Amino acid sequence: MPARYFIGFLVDVAHTGRARPHDSPAVQFPLVLVCLLSGFGLALAQNPVPFVSQPLVPAAVAPGGPGFTLTVHGTGFVSGATVKWNDTPLTTSFASSAQLTATVPAANIMAAGTASVTVLNPGTSAASNNVFLSVVVPSPTVVYSNAPASPIYLGKTGVTPNEPLSIAAADFNGDGKLDLALGIQQAGNPGYVNVLLGNGDGTFTPVSSLFVTGNCPCSIALGDINGDGKLDLAVANYTDNTVTILLGNGDGTFLRGSGSAPSVGAGPTAVAMGDFNGDKNLDLVVANSVDNALTVLLGNGDGTFTLASSPPAVGTPFGLGVGDFNGDGKLDVAVANFDISTVTILLGNGDGTFTPAPSPPATSGTTLAVGDFNGDGKLDLAMTDRGDSTVTVLLGNGDGTLIPINQCCGTSVSSTHTLGMTAGDFNGDGKLDLDVAIQDLQPMFPVDYVAILLGKGDGTFAPTDFSLLLPDDPFSLVVGDFNGDGKLDFATASDPYSYIPVLLQTPPSGTGPDFAVSASGTSLTVQAGGTANYPIQVLSLDGFLGAVSLSCSGAPSHAMCSIPPASVFLFDSAIATITLSVTTTAPSQAVTRGVLPQSRRPSALWGALMGLMFV
Repeated sequence: MPARYFIGFLVDVAHTGRARPHDSPAVQFPLVLVCLLSGFGLALAQNPVPFVSQPLVPAAVAPGGPGFTLTVHGTGFVSGATVKWNDTPLTTSFASSAQLTATVPAANIMAAGTASVTVLNPGTSAASNNVFLSVVVPSPTVVYSNAPASPIYLGKTGVTPNEPLSIAAADFNGDGKLDLALGIQQAGNPGYVNVLLGNGDGTFTPVSSLFVTGNCPCSIALGDINGDGKLDLAVANYTDNTVTILLGNGDGTFLRGSGSAPSVGAGPTAVAMGDFNGDKNLDLVVANSVDNALTVLLGNGDGTFTLASSPPAVGTPFGLGVGDFNGDGKLDVAVANFDISTVTILLGNGDGTFTPAPSPPATSGTTLAVGDFNGDGKLDLAMTDRGDSTVTVLLGNGDGTLIPINQCCGTSVSSTHTLGMTAGDFNGDGKLDLDVAIQDLQPMFPVDYVAILLGKGDGTFAPTDFSLLLPDDPFSLVVGDFNGDGKLDFATASDPYSYIPVLLQTPPSGTGPDFAVSASGTSLTVQAGGTANYPIQVLSLDGFLGAVSLSCSGAPSHAMCSIPPASVFLFDSAIATITLSVTTTAPSQAVTRGVLPQSRRPSALWGALMGLMFV
């Protein structure tokens, strides 16, 4: 059908003849021409929503230094694009569709803090994704401790625990402080998003409203979906096979998008956002782990989406990463295939369709982190594998292919699985680091934790302290500077506990005890050849979150003592009851219980050895 365009002109007509009483010297009237144009159309140029890659160059600067030139890498940049520092425009120079430079004045880095860097193209309302730049003195190590009032208790709805599955961080109310959005599941009930507004000191205040999603909201993506300058959420609901769109009001509250939640494939485990067809509207890509397929939803710019043609086949998609892996200025998608040990790189064609690149050597993964880990200007991948305890790094060749590094990240830990992972410069040395959530597979009282892997700048990483302890199953991690000191902190969503641990990159304060030990009596009698059990309670103090190791010693001859399990995990004034078991082979003996002093916080988040003495 030919396109129809209405083109209007304003025509001035001057009268040169004899004037009549009802005439004016000059008359203006509109002349409207209706043109039927066949075979061609008129199109206005549209600029894409840009995408910023990690790291910024530099990724960190020391406070109090001179002004500097910031180099921003990514894709979708156009002439006239503006780099923003905490939403304030910087003087920006266009180098290419993949690179911008901006002048950062010395006044911006007078004091320690963290800047939010974004890019806005002319003619678009939606800004790019956010990348952090730390203003901090670099350190060779990192030390974390619980934020005040951490872990945050989410409570119950009736008797049903509120179990956090996913987590995201951004400034949802525009006050310059990072907030949290949590995807919460409830057994037998629809899930919801719980928003916690940051107070700027590592503590958070919950928004009174809860924002309903589908069942099992296991992944959250952030972006300005409807172009109103406010951050919105896309939430993948694993059980319902849908994506819930929550449009931000700019004050930390959200409204569900118009219409029903877009349907996707079976078992969506991840959702990612980007402008895949370059029409200045954000689109979605969803990993569907049950039916082994991806779904691409093209944004209409108003909070609604149109299903795109089916992308190429993948394996068992579980995790997603977005970036320009072949340097052609179009967004690509990396897919971690859980069951068939592959990573699929889908090269964007710029119209919402994709072409698969050659697969790298066999690797298996669940969570992806994208960044330039070796400083060669090409995007690389880091991957966790829920099937074992490894982290894999694949270095990009700049053409969409990748090469894995052997032994990139130190020795793996037995009886563990790696789960969530994020990338950032944690120690302020300008090199990307990784934090990885580790699941302990011990059958009795497992202790999960986060490992910080400090980047060496060549694609390899050095493990640091493994004692950043968490509740069970830390599925999702998020990084941000929650207290404004220039150091990256993190928070986790840990199912099945109704708690959100927030860990700040600061040494533990004070020397008070982490826990207290109590019992109902001071002695017990064990019959010859018999066994007696003695209950003991261990109580968390001052919100202590961590493991307490247990042992017993000093039993008299012909007697043995044991404490199964050998450790317990404590959180937020929780009480753990352990059992001291004493077995004898000699005549009856009186046994007196004794307890060593309580922990004095010898290291971050670890309770000291708690011993039980027998005389």
